[in-house]
Amino acid sequence: MPEEPCPKYDKIPAAKKAEINAELEKAKRAAKQKYEKAKMLAEEDKAKAKAAFDVAEQKHRSAKTMLEIEVADKKVEAIAIYDQCMRDAIPKNCTDVKDVPADKEAICYAQLKQNLKKEDLGYQQGIQKIDQEKSAAGSEWTKAQERYTSSVCIAIDVRKEAELGAEVQWHTALSKALEDVCKT
Repeated sequence: MPEEPCPKYDKIPAAKKAEINAELEKAKRAAKQKYEKAKMLAEEDKAKAKAAFDVAEQKHRSAKTMLEIEVADKKVEAIAIYDQCMRDAIPKNCTDVKDVPADKEAICYAQLKQNLKKEDLGYQQGIQKIDQEKSAAGSEWTKAQERYTSSVCIAIDVRKEAELGAEVQWHTALSKALEDVCKT
């Protein structure tokens, strides 16, 4: 409670002083509750964004792992297609892939390289997509942290302003009570 600025306030009846002081305390409690509520809402916003970021990060790891497995499987499949191409290119009356003519082998090899590059491209596009999703969640998390800090600072200032307003009301009420006492 602020100090009473004037000894003349001793003339104010104790009951009236208690009433004025109670109003001051009530206003301060209201300011504190307002601050606590604003802080709680900011913390909830921050927690939601953090949870969303954590989920996005987990999804990112899972999606990346799944994409790597999928691409590896497709590369194995591309090699199997190459092997089949080489077997199909074996001339009649021959039994070994070493007997495949160079031009046919070049075609099979070019197809293999094309299929592998296609899978690499698919992998890069998939990684780009999941990285963008994670980045968006990271951006939201960063914004939430900034909103939290800003909201808490604003809540502190609102609380202080309300407390100072209550103090002004307190001084005004004491002064008015003193005037009333002096009139009688």
